[in-house]
Amino acid sequence: ALDLGLMGVQPGDAIEYQLAATDNDAVHGGKVMRTPIRKLERASNDALVAQLEKQEAGIGQGMSKSVKNLEKLQKEAKRLQESLQQSGQSWDQENKIKNWLNEEQKMLQTLKQLEKKQSDVNKQKERLGDQSQELQKKKEALNERLKQLNNPEMQKLIDEIQRLLQQKANKDQLKESMQKLSEMSHETAKEMDKLMEQLKQLELEEAVEDVAKQMDDWAKKEEELAQKTKDEKGGQTSQELKDAQAEQNQALQSIEKKIQDIEEKNATLEK
Repeated sequence: ALDLGLMGVQPGDAIEYQLAATDNDAVHGGKVMRTPIRKLERASNDALVAQLEKQEAGIGQGMSKSVKNLEKLQKEAKRLQESLQQSGQSWDQENKIKNWLNEEQKMLQTLKQLEKKQSDVNKQKERLGDQSQELQKKKEALNERLKQLNNPEMQKLIDEIQRLLQQKANKDQLKESMQKLSEMSHETAKEMDKLMEQLKQLELEEAVEDVAKQMDDWAKKEEELAQKTKDEKGGQTSQELKDAQAEQNQALQSIEKKIQDIEEKNATLEK
């Protein structure tokens, strides 16, 4: 996707563009065809923040789903190992193990995607410049821990189990490698569960920072409006000031709603 921010377009601004192409008519000269003029608009800061918050919520949901999937894979690994112990390796058993490995492989890809999405969100928020350095450092540390979940040893074990299946290795070797992979998946699920709680805590801290800034801005504008109203001549408030006060009232309602959301999030974390 085209990043207008990297092109120097400020939040809320837009650029116009037109595409042109010339044909290769050497006899009559090339004719130029042009598209209609189109506009690309960069979202405002508030809209960008809302989009990024939505993306982060999606990352949290993805992590929650991954934890559940990892738990299912552990249970499946246990069933497969028990079945191997009882009946040995068969064609049907081999297919089930392959399907289990495919799901483990998909999970590794999902972990990489979650880490990349979180990294992209962090970079975009850093460009907006609305976060404190302390919060940025915490998010960078979270992303580093997400990156560490992509344990290369898990991929090695997946490859090893596939090789053992191809070589028709004895069931003890197969069970041992499957057990190791299952244990790694278990540790990954535990770590991801911790990271989910940390992400929720950081989202709460970010929301508190955002509200504090909005309250500070609101108070400054309120003081300016009070002074302008005092300076009005004739004792009547102009329409411009009335409109500005109406915007202030809407801004205050928005702040109150965000404070309510913060209280609800905090109550959920404390459970």
